[in-house]
Amino acid sequence: WTHETEIYYTYNKTTHYILNGDTWEEISLDGFTDYFYKSSGTNKNNIWTDGFDTYYSYGNVHYILNDNNWEKITWTGLTSFSGYNVWKHEGNIYCGNYVLNNGVWEKKEWNGFTGVRGSGIWSDGTNTYYSSYDRQYVLKGNTWEKKEWDSFISFNGLYVWSDGANTYYSNPNTSTNYVLNGDTWEKKTWNISIKYGYSIWTDGTNIYCSTTND
Repeated sequence: WTHETEIYYTYNKTTHYILNGDTWEEISLDGFTDYFYKSSGTNKNNIWTDGFDTYYSYGNVHYILNDNNWEKITWTGLTSFSGYNVWKHEGNIYCGNYVLNNGVWEKKEWNGFTGVRGSGIWSDGTNTYYSSYDRQYVLKGNTWEKKEWDSFISFNGLYVWSDGANTYYSNPNTSTNYVLNGDTWEKKTWNISIKYGYSIWTDGTNIYCSTTND
C-alpha cells in the first residue's frame, strides 16, 4: 500500500516495512496495527486513499494515517464499510451507494445495476467496469449498463490488473490468464504462475508480482 510518496508492506499485526530503493526496511507504526482480516483464506487490504490522506476502514473501525501514527476518526453519512470496497471514478470517491463529498459520505443514486461492490470494479484506462462473474456492467454517466464481452464472460474484477498499457486477468485457481483486446479477452501465457491480479503492484517505475518467497 502507498502513503504520499512512500510504499509500504504490511501483513498481520507485527510485519511492517517501507521500501527504500531495493531494500525493504522494517518500521514501527503507532496507534493501530491490525490492518487485515481473513475471509475464506484471502487477505483483503482495507487501506485506501482519497488522493490526499490515507485511511483504514473495516466495519465501524476507522483510522487516518498522520505521519507514522494511525489516529481514530469518525465518518458522517456512511459509518460502516470496508476499505477494499472504496473506489475512484473521474476524481470522485465512492463506496456502494455513497459518494465522499468534503469529508461527508452522501447518498448516491445509481441507475441500472445498484448492487456494485468496489472490489469488483476495474478500468481499462478508458471505461470503468463492474465484474462479478455473471454480473458484467460498464459505467456510462450515472448508469451501470449491461456489458457483453466477446469471450470469457464470467470473471471477477478483483483479478484484473494493468501494466499501464494493457489490461490483464490472472487467476491461478482456474489456471487462466487473459489480455483484453478491444471487447475480446484473449488467452495469455506468462513465464511464471501469477497468483491473482491483486498480487501485481508497481513502484511507479517497474511492475512486480509478489506471491511467495521466491
